[in-house]
Amino acid sequence: MKRFFVIFSTIVQQGLCDRGNLMYCPAMNGDKYLVIGHRNPDTDSVCAAYAYAQLKNELAGKEVAIPLRCGPLTQQAEYVFNRAGVEPPVFVKDVYPLVADVMTSHCETASLDSPLADVIHILDERHVHNMPVVSEGGRYEGIISEHELVKLLAGSGQGRTRMFFSVENVVKVMGGRLLYRGQKNSQEVSVMIGAMPLEGFSRRVAKLDPASTLLIVGNRPDLIAHAIERRVEVLIVTGMGENDSPALSAGSLPGWIICSPHDTLETYRRLMLSTPVRKVMSSLAKTLSPEAHLGEAKAIFRSSSQRGIPVLEGDRLIGILTRSDLLKTIRKRLILVDHNELDQAVEGAEEAELCEIIDHHRFGGIVTTHPIHVYARPVGSSCTLIQQLFERAGKSPAPETAFLMMCSIVCDTVALKSPTATAEDEVALEALSRLAGFDWRSVAKDIFSKTCALNSRSAAELVSVDLKLYNEFGVSFGIGQIETTDLSEVNESLASLREELQRVRIEKGLMWLMLMVSDIIHSESVLVSSGFGRAEEALIYHRTPEGMFRLPGVLSRKKQLLPEVLRVLSETTSSARRQP
Repeated sequence: MKRFFVIFSTIVQQGLCDRGNLMYCPAMNGDKYLVIGHRNPDTDSVCAAYAYAQLKNELAGKEVAIPLRCGPLTQQAEYVFNRAGVEPPVFVKDVYPLVADVMTSHCETASLDSPLADVIHILDERHVHNMPVVSEGGRYEGIISEHELVKLLAGSGQGRTRMFFSVENVVKVMGGRLLYRGQKNSQEVSVMIGAMPLEGFSRRVAKLDPASTLLIVGNRPDLIAHAIERRVEVLIVTGMGENDSPALSAGSLPGWIICSPHDTLETYRRLMLSTPVRKVMSSLAKTLSPEAHLGEAKAIFRSSSQRGIPVLEGDRLIGILTRSDLLKTIRKRLILVDHNELDQAVEGAEEAELCEIIDHHRFGGIVTTHPIHVYARPVGSSCTLIQQLFERAGKSPAPETAFLMMCSIVCDTVALKSPTATAEDEVALEALSRLAGFDWRSVAKDIFSKTCALNSRSAAELVSVDLKLYNEFGVSFGIGQIETTDLSEVNESLASLREELQRVRIEKGLMWLMLMVSDIIHSESVLVSSGFGRAEEALIYHRTPEGMFRLPGVLSRKKQLLPEVLRVLSETTSSARRQP
């Protein structure tokens, strides 16, 4: 048995409750509490999450809590929420940290035609290593990082340097003057610097395609004349002052002529920085959705050189995730209702920060890193506890919330017929009935008559809809429970129920699986079992000719059936250990 280190607050010990204690715990740093019931949630679990989140929000004066569920709605819960006219808690499959929890939402971006000079300036000024590239409407196109810049500026190491010439970017980055216009505003060109005698210069130029050549020269008439004669596409003359003019004849100019105020080296550097982002960015970088787990992001970082992962909704950029973002400490803030054990909790609960527990079940093993608030009493429904917390805070639930809570108590206590029902449940039920404006007895008849027919549900739903898993005395087992108004329906579904019990038992790696079918009208149940040798034979219940066990007067799984199951497991496992 695991150690149980939850520190009980005075609200548990003395029944006290005020805004300085359990009831008013505003979320820190803007984080919201996630109020959630157990897996395979029943009506009580889902309604309790909804109601307690409302109480937290009302006391805080703003939304600090979000009700959630980690399983499908039962037919009963769906009926209750539909009748209340409210949306049920949203389904979540887990509470592991997501990309959305740590990503940088407001990130710098570049446009497709921005010159690299602008990108480098922002990377340096903002101390970032990546910049997503977007087009109109925030559509993601690619990403540019230091990696792509190094590849461009270092070159391939083979052949002549090539670049993409964009006259608008060149003039902007270079701060030069455009003397004559060519035909193509942009194109890919080979770059050559003319800084040699005419003879060597002419030999080199002869090896190039003049229609795709960009030539950088000083104001040397012989080289300029030869370049014009060869009809070089782009000619950049360096070291030109504001009033200087290059030595050329305008009548024979074939292409672009640009005057640069800088020396040859600075002109070449700025020329490379005029390259449009679209020609350098990576469009193959991996992306993620905001709902992706951080584990997926870590795998990308481990297996690639990416320093940032664009985060997309559809084709739109909504943020970026960097390696440093992974250093942020993010833990979802959980409030557990109607359960207290991690093996019944939502996936990822072990990585979350457990803040509160509101429950009416036995306590299993759980370890917390710090003291938490717990409100637990042996009553029949979690919503009874939440109604008590509303009252002690001087608040009343909204009518639709009161209706949900009323229905929850009706369902969990089988209209107060269950052995788990207490006087506290009855008091809460009467109070909620008045607040909701409904007679709970009439509502109970409607709920049970409309949601308890076995033949309207599949065997898979019947076995798993309210299944609790346990591990005691070295035995892993499960007990499901469903309610009906006619136990004779069980015989019609018996074969399919047994088949489904075996399937689920194997799927979940259990040693024993049982389904308790309770007749809420006549206060009795039958038990369908997967079989478990001597333990099953040791049950005190009578086995019917059909192979089921009849449980007269038994309606409660936790208070009546579970203790008997634990008894036989204790005895059979002890005797097995004593045998040689």
